[in-house]
Amino acid sequence: MFLFFEARGYTWALLQSLEALEVDFAPALQDKNPIVSVKQIVRELENTQNIILPGDHERHVLSADIYAEPPHARRGGWTWYTGAAGWFYRADLESILGLTVRDGRMHFAPCIASAWRHYVLTYRHGAGRYGIRVENPKGVEQGVVRIELDGESQPLGVGIQLVDDGQVHRVRVELGPIDPVQGPGSPAPQA
Repeated sequence: MFLFFEARGYTWALLQSLEALEVDFAPALQDKNPIVSVKQIVRELENTQNIILPGDHERHVLSADIYAEPPHARRGGWTWYTGAAGWFYRADLESILGLTVRDGRMHFAPCIASAWRHYVLTYRHGAGRYGIRVENPKGVEQGVVRIELDGESQPLGVGIQLVDDGQVHRVRVELGPIDPVQGPGSPAPQA
């Protein structure tokens, strides 16, 4: 007997969104006082996740099934084999972390919670590896103001040419406010 529970990964995404909402909309939430409701929703979602699968695989993975019969009750199966997991991976990597590859070039356009001060990821291209660190010192949700490859500043908007050279490359992406008139690479004017 199987219990299908595709919603687990979506619940994880909803939890992340609600936690970001608590930070990004804190003044409005305090003013209108729905913060108590948001916190209660987060607690309830977290509790349901622990009941269903008490940590037997990654929370961001979409299971094709959850076993209901002993000895495997409450264990997730077929976690990386479903099409839903592939789409969820793309949503995480491309839409949130902002990494896309087009025409052999790596592009960055993160859309993250303002509370995230940095994150790191590793990308492989053939034998080449790219250690990527995205920094968010100003606490913005999006807006790339600087990209460096192996310590060298790179032009914005054209991406980084991927090379299969067997080397480890360091990529640093800095987020910050962008001047809406000047566009990317132009920091917003200070008030």
